[in-house]
Amino acid sequence: MENIVTYEQAVKDAQYQLDNFTIPTSQDDLDAVEAIKVTKERLDQARSAFEPVKYKASGDTQRTELLEALDLAQSDYNTAVKRLGYEYDLEVAQANLEQAQADYEKWKNGSDPAEVEAMKAKVAAAEATLRQPGSKRHLLGRLPRSRRIAETR
Repeated sequence: MENIVTYEQAVKDAQYQLDNFTIPTSQDDLDAVEAIKVTKERLDQARSAFEPVKYKASGDTQRTELLEALDLAQSDYNTAVKRLGYEYDLEVAQANLEQAQADYEKWKNGSDPAEVEAMKAKVAAAEATLRQPGSKRHLLGRLPRSRRIAETR
């Protein structure tokens, strides 16, 4: 039940982050993955446009305009990445919560008697194998104590 509480909190926190995240109007009509693609293309274009003038004087008008465009493109891209991260966090938290709830439902009334019997049978078979002549464990019982200790290491 502790996992359910943990993941309920994670869902609540992730939903809060996403609900309080402001999507730029330029990304309103895009889902998060599309926004990444579009803003990355714009960033690459702005970077390419700025490259030839980046070493001009900081007071150069063209350089200033292209740097502002690059800064805006970088900001939009960063926003798209952050948005995708928030959506991913929410999906993971929801999946973890669903799994925790399913696990709780499966085990709340105790173990499945059939599974318990199957495990007991596996343990009994393993113990029988170890008791058979020729098994290493069987042979170790016949060795002097000092040799048994060395053999088990």
